[in-house]
Amino acid sequence: MEDPDLLGGGGIRLRQFRLSKGWTLEVTAERTGLSPGTISNIENGGGYSPETLMKLAKAFKTTVGALFDYDNRKGGEQLWPIWNEADAAERQRIIDYARGLVRGKK
Repeated sequence: MEDPDLLGGGGIRLRQFRLSKGWTLEVTAERTGLSPGTISNIENGGGYSPETLMKLAKAFKTTVGALFDYDNRKGGEQLWPIWNEADAAERQRIIDYARGLVRGKK
């Protein structure tokens, strides 16, 4: 059971993460094992437990820290849908292309 007094709701960017994936409250609930009401409560500044944060981070394929610092990871979060649809060969090409870009090559 979650203890809403354990941690304050300030700072978490759950709604931004959820909307960036195009997830409804119900989809987010299904993927996290949390209730839609709990998710709505967190989005509106309610409390959450460390266990809840872990469930959210796992569902969004990110770290707990990133849930609080969405703006610095926005680009990475946009890549997840592409990565998730790619097969192994496509993923390797994505990695190779990204390395080339970082090194100034295409």
